[in-house]
Amino acid sequence: MSTAITAWGIPKVMPRVASPGNYVAATHKESGATPKGLPWEASATHCRDLEDDDRSWTLTIGNMRVSESDDRGRDWASRSYSVSHPEFGNVSCADGRCRDPGQNHPFEVQGDKDAARKAVAEIAAHEGVTAAEVLAQLGMFGSIVARFL
Repeated sequence: MSTAITAWGIPKVMPRVASPGNYVAATHKESGATPKGLPWEASATHCRDLEDDDRSWTLTIGNMRVSESDDRGRDWASRSYSVSHPEFGNVSCADGRCRDPGQNHPFEVQGDKDAARKAVAEIAAHEGVTAAEVLAQLGMFGSIVARFL
């Protein structure tokens, strides 16, 4: 279990996990519930082989899912962030970095930014706190959500 946690028990930073190679995934998961009983699960995953070194982090709290992915290959790399909710939709942003600089592209937001705001508002209403307090309790995932607010 992570040593630095928020008051809701969510890790402030997920521990670093290491794949044994051959693109076999190594995963660390933690779970719990908010003070008002909203379930959450956080995971960190790492996969690697001779050409790839990919990491991802995911938090699901209630109906909201927050994720970050860092995909690094020999010829192409990207980092992406997303917030999704089954009722409110999805918002994400990603970049692309390539050996050919002409193929690079900066972070671009796609989807409905309002999805993130509504998802945070739903959690805030359930917990009886402000949206800012929700973000503070999400640990490293709060900064991902804040990109879209």
